[in-house]
Amino acid sequence: MDNEKLTDLAFEISNSLTGLNENMKSVLDKLTQHESRISHLEQFHTQQPQTNNDDFKTELLKLLARAVTIGLVVIGSLSGAGTIIAKMFGV
Repeated sequence: MDNEKLTDLAFEISNSLTGLNENMKSVLDKLTQHESRISHLEQFHTQQPQTNNDDFKTELLKLLARAVTIGLVVIGSLSGAGTIIAKMFGV
């Protein structure tokens, strides 16, 4: 490889990593927001007597669905890094 190709590859890797870092920051911000919502819900439910278990179960299922979605986004973001690394090593 000549220097120009190496420089282009370095810029490409740098740009891709910057994008991944931005995605990870976004995901971490969302996780922080969800954590505060969960804490708020936990405090709310411990302060008030439980009158309807179906509402709590519905809210819990919604939170679990959100957590799964966020987890898939994180996995997708991280799997993109594997492609970049494979290109870098020529695998």
